[in-house]
Amino acid sequence: AMGLQREGVRLDQELLRVRHQDRISVVAEQSGVLSAIRIAVGQPVAANQTIAQIQVPESPLQAVVYVPSRVAGKLVPGQELLLRFDAFDFHHFGRYGATITHIGRASIDPREQLLPVTGVNEPVFRLTAQLDQHYVEGPDIYPLQAGLALTADFVLEDLSLLSFIFKPVLALRGKLG
Repeated sequence: AMGLQREGVRLDQELLRVRHQDRISVVAEQSGVLSAIRIAVGQPVAANQTIAQIQVPESPLQAVVYVPSRVAGKLVPGQELLLRFDAFDFHHFGRYGATITHIGRASIDPREQLLPVTGVNEPVFRLTAQLDQHYVEGPDIYPLQAGLALTADFVLEDLSLLSFIFKPVLALRGKLG
C-alpha cells in the first residue's frame, strides 16, 4: 500500500509537470506597469524578441528608435538627435532635442519581429535617447506620454548650405517608451 501511495504521488507530480511544460515564466528586470504586449497567446517567440513593454513608474520618458546597421556604426552615446512627434505637426510644434544614451549590441530583423518601423528591410539596432524636455509647445502646450510615435533626425556630418539642400535627411521611426 505504501508503494502504491508513493507511486500515486509521483504520478501526480509528473502530471503537474506535463501540464505546465508548455509555459515559461518571464520575469521583468524591474517593476512597472505593463504598457504593451507584442505577441499573441500561443505565438512562438525568437531570441531577443520583445514580448512586452513595461513602463516604469516615475521614470523619465525615453525615445526608442530602430536604426539600420549602416547608420548605427556612425552613432555614439552622447550624440544629439532631433525628434518630431507624429501627433504634433512639427511645422507648428517644432523639433525637440534628445541625447543618445544607449545603442543595442544585438541586431534585430524587422521582417521577423513586430517593430514600430516601416520601409526598413534590413537588420536594425535598438537605440534609446533621453529627451531634453517632456512636453511640446506650439499653439498649446502638451505633455508627452509613452507610446507616442516619432521620427528621429540624426546629424551625421557637417555640410555647407548648398550641400545640405541637395542631400536627403536621414529620418528614422521610433516611439516613446
